[in-house]
Amino acid sequence: GQGYLWNIDTGTVLSTYEHETSIVSAGFANDGQFLITGGGTEDLGELVVWDTSTGDAIHRLNHHKYLVMDIAINDAQNIAITAGGNDNTIIFWDTQSWQPIEIITYEHRIRSVSLSQDGSLAVVGGGAFLYILDTATREILDLVELNDIIVDFDLIDDNTILLLGNNTIAHLILDTQELIYDSNVLIGSWMHIDTNAPKEIGVLGIQDQVV
Repeated sequence: GQGYLWNIDTGTVLSTYEHETSIVSAGFANDGQFLITGGGTEDLGELVVWDTSTGDAIHRLNHHKYLVMDIAINDAQNIAITAGGNDNTIIFWDTQSWQPIEIITYEHRIRSVSLSQDGSLAVVGGGAFLYILDTATREILDLVELNDIIVDFDLIDDNTILLLGNNTIAHLILDTQELIYDSNVLIGSWMHIDTNAPKEIGVLGIQDQVV
């Protein structure tokens, strides 16, 4: 698979990144110094750390046993989390060395991961389940079961998760576990959300469209 780094102002391709397998997730670390791409096959996950100034692969990591479905990075704490999809695992990484801090296996498929802005909380989940974790201890603080299949989510502050389900979009308030559904959004086949877009506008992918 190939990954492309674009200049969004000019629309030009700055760099091309070659994976030995497919690419399904990506993120930046160290204020954009490194690009992290995740992918793999149904038998082996592949995580690659790239130097964005040279385009060189610094690390190629194969700790997951399935596609690396999602990546969350927090530069303040020098940590990253990756989700291994059907291998039911997440991995906490030290982003200075890119060595695993801890590999955790759950009873459920882990499709998505997110970190709070200060790096103190992590949310990991898939299927109908969300785990809220303390990133320092990796202990489970809470387990939330939903009535929809989770496609993606983002921890937008320490008490609110923006959720995309198969047929819903909602805000989950953690301290009360209240779900607030957005009735103003067209329900479709949601693929991805990113609330780090400019002006705090989430990017929602609906099949092959972006709204």
